[in-house]
Amino acid sequence: MVQAPVEDVRAFLEDPVQAASLTPDVLSVEVLEDNECDLVKTTNAGLVSSVAYVVRRCYPDEGVVETLVESEDFTHYGAAYALAETEGGTQVTYSVTVGIDLPVPDWTIRIGLERSTAATMEALVAHFD
Repeated sequence: MVQAPVEDVRAFLEDPVQAASLTPDVLSVEVLEDNECDLVKTTNAGLVSSVAYVVRRCYPDEGVVETLVESEDFTHYGAAYALAETEGGTQVTYSVTVGIDLPVPDWTIRIGLERSTAATMEALVAHFD
């Protein structure tokens, strides 16, 4: 639960640079196109080296949705913030799916993703405290 109106949370998350500041692994963010759906290039710290990818960020009524456009590292990627107004704030559900072409067990990717997702949500809640 984020202690802020849904409009404030939405405005924050719809800014790709601000939203990326929540995630500890993000090294850089570049907005390539600023349209109804933004085209955004992100570089993250990876297990072995940095990982770069381009996503299309769209803003449906329920939140923010990212879909993979291009990456030499990810086999698939998708992320979504679902927002719901509640009494006293905004319920935020954050989901991420990722596949990466590295010779490592899937569980290592899953654990890293779980840690990053939890840290992102903690940072979002703290931002509005």
